[in-house]
Amino acid sequence: MRRILQALALLLPLAAAPAVNAAQVPNLIVLDAQSAARAGKYQEAIDLYTQAINTGELKPFMLVAAYNGRGLVYYRMSQYDMAIEDYSRALSIEPANDTVLRNRCFAFIEKREWGYALDDCQASAAAAPGDPQGPDTVGYLYYRQALYPQALDEFNKSIQMNMNFGPAYLHRGMTYDKMGNREQARADLLKAQELLPNNPEVQSQLRRMGLIP
Repeated sequence: MRRILQALALLLPLAAAPAVNAAQVPNLIVLDAQSAARAGKYQEAIDLYTQAINTGELKPFMLVAAYNGRGLVYYRMSQYDMAIEDYSRALSIEPANDTVLRNRCFAFIEKREWGYALDDCQASAAAAPGDPQGPDTVGYLYYRQALYPQALDEFNKSIQMNMNFGPAYLHRGMTYDKMGNREQARADLLKAQELLPNNPEVQSQLRRMGLIP
């Protein structure tokens, strides 16, 4: 089929090539980087994000996406300092970007830098006041610090915002389990499974409690 198309192309009259918008090229590189990251090709994703950033041609919103995307890859590779650097670069362009603030919060959590993490979690929640991810993220920070009553308060806020927000049920179930309330933990984790049927963390928690084989 490819040879046929090539042959047809030789028979067609030559026409002026369409103008290429140079600014589109690095945008496409960012999309390729996102695809590589989703496929687990982390070094390839980093190289592509870096290539796009180094062109100096990305519009601000795409530059934020590139820094945030590369930060996510570093996070998945447990290179938290590198992730924080990229998130910080993105936030220097869009200081109130709730997604990037939330991502940097998680990186600070992994480094156990609780004060910085709390600042970012609260700023993320304030930037998107109607988003259940805000209080859920704050609650997860409290959970990681074993501040379980405070964590429950935040997960309850998240569920009040959206009764079908699966991550809050997962995290609240984990919290109840830590507090010894296995009945409520079971109920929340089963609800999380209903809302997030393919989530590996939900499956792991249910398996750990002996609720699934």
